[in-house]
Amino acid sequence: MSKKITPQINFLKQRQRQVAVWRKQDGLIFKISVAVLVIVVLVAIALVSWFYYQKKQETELLRQERNLETELLALSDQEAKYLVFFSRLEMLAEIWPNRQSHQETLRLLSDILLPGLEFKQVKYQKTDGSLQYNVSASDFFVFEEFINLMRNSDFKERFNNLSFSDIRRDKDGSYNFTVTMSLKENT
Repeated sequence: MSKKITPQINFLKQRQRQVAVWRKQDGLIFKISVAVLVIVVLVAIALVSWFYYQKKQETELLRQERNLETELLALSDQEAKYLVFFSRLEMLAEIWPNRQSHQETLRLLSDILLPGLEFKQVKYQKTDGSLQYNVSASDFFVFEEFINLMRNSDFKERFNNLSFSDIRRDKDGSYNFTVTMSLKENT
């Protein structure tokens, strides 16, 4: 018997070729996808590293800022002392030329010994170079005696200006007032 030969049509061959082309395309797409994924991961790692570095820098700068603030606060007391010292030096530099007259004024006032009279504070007035004394008198009679003594011609002729201000009577009967004076240059 003879075999009858039937023509064969291989539909799978064409399908296999198409699948091979698709596999090549899929392989290419897979390689591109993996490359893109790697790039995205590397960019993400770089961004996370950069943000971490920036945060670390910010933390370091804040720590340095706190340290500097602490140092400045520690130095502020020293600066305040320096400013007080500097202002005192300036005042002394202004007083120095008039030193002799101010010492003479102090000596004249220290010679006044009235019971119940107290010199509380001495201030130097930069504007006119005079001295201001805050004085307290225990009662009206001591107050009046001091004013009469200061208005005495011996005292009055030694001073350029002699004035009384801020006169007030306290509840205990004492008088507090301010005396402003400066010696004449030829005294």
